[in-house]
Formats: sequence, C-alpha cells, structure tokens
Amino acid sequence: MIKDENNLDSYFFITKNGRWDGFISVDVLKNIPIKKWDLKIVSEFNKSINNFPSIFENAPLWQIIEKIEKTNEGLILITNPYGIPMGFLDRKNIGLFVLKKLGFNISNEILNKIKSKSNYPLGIELPKIIKLMKSKGDI
Repeated sequence: MIKDENNLDSYFFITKNGRWDGFISVDVLKNIPIKKWDLKIVSEFNKSINNFPSIFENAPLWQIIEKIEKTNEGLILITNPYGIPMGFLDRKNIGLFVLKKLGFNISNEILNKIKSKSNYPLGIELPKIIKLMKSKGDI
C-alpha cells in the first residue's frame, strides 16, 4: 500500500502470478458498506497498472518532474524499459535528490519534519526552473 503522509491518497497495488497487475484506490473501498465486504472481490475494483501515471527509469529528470506535475497526487510509477514497475517517486524524493546533488545535506531531523510528499522540500520550485530552462533552450 502506498499512502501519503497527509492521508490524501492511498492505493493498494495488486499482483498476479508475481507481476504487478493493477491498483485500487482506498477511496473506492471506503464507499463499500461493511455489510457487503464479504460479497465483493478485489477484481471488481482493480484498475490496470497501465492506468497509473508512469515513466521509464531512463527518462531525464526534467521529464519525470513534468510528468509528476501532471498528476493530482504528485506520485509516479517508475518502470524499466520493458514496462515492469520498479518503484515510485514523489515530489519530496525528487526534491531531496536535487538538493543533495547541489550539495545540501538535509539532516534526519529536518527530513522528519518534511511531512508532505505532495510538495517539493524547502519550497524549491523545480517546475518553474524547468520552464525557464526550456524558454532559454537549455533543454
């Protein structure tokens, strides 16, 4: 289950024969009355993994950021070149990666205070930086 720390969005990811098959939003499950839980099966609510926002692992960082910005949750599935899911990235992780590459080592204490995965840490504006770089022809 992937769940953001603000409890805004949650997903259960479904596997079939050891392969990622789909996902279910917790919001869908919340709408099922408890009395009907024994009558419902997962496949009734399973959405194809292909419907989850994703990008190949070898994509440039700026393209990954643009793709994340097109999602509501700020969460993206990273796949290998064969389309097999590798893991997830969110704004917080990308922001921390960029800060580390710039030489900023954030302490664990500060990391623990950065609760939101739906925002870039320390207010860095990566989408604006990408837009500026595109306008200058750098990317």
